[in-house]
Amino acid sequence: MKLSKFAKYSWFVLGFNLLVILWGAYVRASSSGAGCGSHWPLCNGEMIPQAPTIKTLVEYSHRLTSGVALLMVVVMVIWAFRAYERGHDARKGAALSMIFMRSLKLWWERDWSCSNMSQRINRCGAPPGFQAI
Repeated sequence: MKLSKFAKYSWFVLGFNLLVILWGAYVRASSSGAGCGSHWPLCNGEMIPQAPTIKTLVEYSHRLTSGVALLMVVVMVIWAFRAYERGHDARKGAALSMIFMRSLKLWWERDWSCSNMSQRINRCGAPPGFQAI
């Protein structure tokens, strides 16, 4: 079975996003999450960090790859909506990818204030879409 260009791109986007997630796990495990301080989207108040520490490089590279991942999903959604007719599964899948990515980001941002794993569900609730489970 030969995959279309769109299908190849979609699989690439999925793989890239999985790598970004794994890199994010490393950022958290290495305690590099504060490498850029609380300056978003800047890193320690600068667009490109000057004389960065290892933790700053780890956090900054994750911010960059996360931004690229978002742009890749946006391109995939636009491509799906331009290339496929209304109701096509490619359109639905691309739209769900964008919704999932946004929901995950919102949950993650809320998660920073709910860092204790044992209290997370009681204090902060389940991630979006999982309330009924």
